[in-house]
Amino acid sequence: MKITKRVFFLTMISFFVSTNFVYSYIDPGMGSMLIQLLIASFVGALYCVKVFWKQIKIFTVSVFRKKGS
Repeated sequence: MKITKRVFFLTMISFFVSTNFVYSYIDPGMGSMLIQLLIASFVGALYCVKVFWKQIKIFTVSVFRKKGS
């Protein structure tokens, strides 16, 4: 099993080290795609907070509760 991991690791290293130049560019559509990605990530995070708000509230109250109470 160790040999297969080592061979895989060496293969991946040689693959990434031996690449040629990449001729690419960022077109105008890429900027709008990045903005959409940022907005979608933010809205998704807000939705997760909304869905799990009760568990988040219970967790934070239990963490910051005084020891004597």
